[in-house]
Amino acid sequence: MSAPPTVVIPDDMVRAYERSPELGRLSAVAAVQVHPSRPADQEELIRRTREADVILSFRPAFTKFPAPVIREAKRLRMICISGTGVEDVDVAEATARGVAVTNVVGSANRAVAEHCLALMFDVARRLSEQDRAIRAGAWEAQEGIELGGKTLGIVGLSAIARELAGFIWAIVCEVMGRPATVR
Repeated sequence: MSAPPTVVIPDDMVRAYERSPELGRLSAVAAVQVHPSRPADQEELIRRTREADVILSFRPAFTKFPAPVIREAKRLRMICISGTGVEDVDVAEATARGVAVTNVVGSANRAVAEHCLALMFDVARRLSEQDRAIRAGAWEAQEGIELGGKTLGIVGLSAIARELAGFIWAIVCEVMGRPATVR
């Protein structure tokens, strides 16, 4: 019987994987190594991933996987980024070595949409400006706008935009577009 694959999480800086209930399920079928910090440099990343069959990378760490890192991981078969995009991976090198590069589809959609909504509230109600003023010892009334009753135009309906549209409908803004195509 062959040894289970080695799955390396080189950069779980906010311990998202460590706290995940799926980690137990993964550990039942693979040897999992979780590193609770971002690698300090490329050499440290190479040390962490050298024996990996699979690398799961925590997107907010923005760990880079250039050609030298990929070449040193002789058994590597997949790099999976938890979040949107794979621009931090040398995809050409990975492809040349037969290494699949992927991301977790939909894993970041809600988080990005929530962040977008938070920024909308921040701008509408001038929260950051007020926070800076108060911290500087100055209180100054600042007018903001209410989002309710406004119209938000969303160009394109990606998965993130669909999540955002759902949030917007929840706060009673009108969203330009046909609801049937958004929900």
